[in-house]
Amino acid sequence: MALVMLGSTAQAQQLQVRDCNEQNIAFVAEGAAKLPDGKQKTTAADELTAAREALAKGDVEACKAHLQKATLQTK
Repeated sequence: MALVMLGSTAQAQQLQVRDCNEQNIAFVAEGAAKLPDGKQKTTAADELTAAREALAKGDVEACKAHLQKATLQTK
C-alpha cells in the first residue's frame, strides 16, 4: 500500500501546475525543444505559444492551463 501512495504522490508532483511566468515557459520550452520531431513536439510548441499569448493578455488561468498541457507533452 505504501508503494501505491508513493507512486500517487510522485504523479501528483509531476502534474503540479506551474506558475505562469516567462521563466517557467522558457523552462518547459527547453524540454520541448529536446523532443523528437512529431506530434508531441508540435503540440508542446502550440501550447507554449498559447501560454505566451495568454500571459501577454494577463489571463493567468489560461496561461497555466496551456503551460500544463505543454508540460505533459514533455513527460
